[in-house]
Amino acid sequence: MFFNTHRLYNIVSAMFSAPFIAALVTALLYIYAVITIIELLILFLSIVIIPLVVSILWAWSKGIQWDYPERRHRITPFSLIVFGYFLGFSFLYIMPSTMYSKILVFSYLLNGFISLVITLWYKISIHVVGIAGPATFLYLINYIGSSIMFYILSVIVSYSRYKLKRHTLPQIILGYTVAISTTYIAYIVCTSYL
Repeated sequence: MFFNTHRLYNIVSAMFSAPFIAALVTALLYIYAVITIIELLILFLSIVIIPLVVSILWAWSKGIQWDYPERRHRITPFSLIVFGYFLGFSFLYIMPSTMYSKILVFSYLLNGFISLVITLWYKISIHVVGIAGPATFLYLINYIGSSIMFYILSVIVSYSRYKLKRHTLPQIILGYTVAISTTYIAYIVCTSYL
């Protein structure tokens, strides 16, 4: 067979995992000239590098798959990743930075924290949260075309996660619910109080 759909679903899942989506969104903000190079570096470190390194190293050290198919294996690395989001938010809050970077990192922090709490009892699709959250962020800051592209991508990734039997439909729907609602809350908090 020339076309292996299982392999394709795995490639889609890997290419569009949360750290890579964060890299795309961060790069877009810099290309749109709405964040500075310093903000780019802080965002890249806190929402791309730390999550990527923690995820890969933790999975490798424990001998488990990179996408953590079992909920119980996600808790410790996800806690470390959320702490990385907190560090990024702290730096951007203290230093002079644009509202865009503060909203983005705060939405990652809030999405991550809520997803972590849910993960203590139930498996949520982090892939969906990692794409639908940034899609909502882009919508809220009026980059509608980019937002639509990310929402379409989220549907493709959701389908691949479902076909790989990594998530059920309720887990995917919960991912969308958390991502959209908490990103909206992060936006309101940042624009009202920061």
